[in-house]
Formats: sequence, structure tokens, C-alpha cells
Amino acid sequence: MGERLFTMVCEYRGGTYIAQVRAVDPRGAIAAWAVLLRTDRPVPRSSAHLARAVSANIARGDRPVAMDGLSGVWCFTALCGGDLMILDIVDSVPTPG
Repeated sequence: MGERLFTMVCEYRGGTYIAQVRAVDPRGAIAAWAVLLRTDRPVPRSSAHLARAVSANIARGDRPVAMDGLSGVWCFTALCGGDLMILDIVDSVPTPG
């Protein structure tokens, strides 16, 4: 199976942050998103902290959970300094244009 496009929707400390990454599966998408956090730093004052927390959870074996009743949508959570981070992962198909 080849890489797919995933849309990552992160809710953290009252902000919503959206990015797209390519990966083979949702778990790989989370790892790719953690790399993007380190390089692009899209979450003001928290990107590196989020990347560390997410990477630690993935290394510990945490996995995204498929959303009931939906196709191609998962949720992943992590505590970052006592604040809850909710990450929705959506298997996306780019539209031509």
C-alpha cells in the first residue's frame, strides 16, 4: 500500500490547527505530523512541546482510534503539560485543480 494524504485537525488550548501529511497509515500520519510540528512550528509557543508528547505516546504504543460510524476518520489524544490535545486524522483524497 502506498502513501496516502491525511488531514490533521488539532484542537489544543483553544486553537484549531490544520495540516496535511503523507503516510501509509494513520499512525504514520501522526508521526509525520510530529515532524511537521518540529520543522514548521504551526502552534505558537507549543509546537515542540506537542511534538515531544505525541512522539512519546506513539513510542509507548498509543494508537489512533477509529471513529464509530465514519469511514477514514480516527482520533488521537495526548496530554501536553496538563492540557488535552485532540487530533482528528482524516484520510483525504486531493481534488483536481
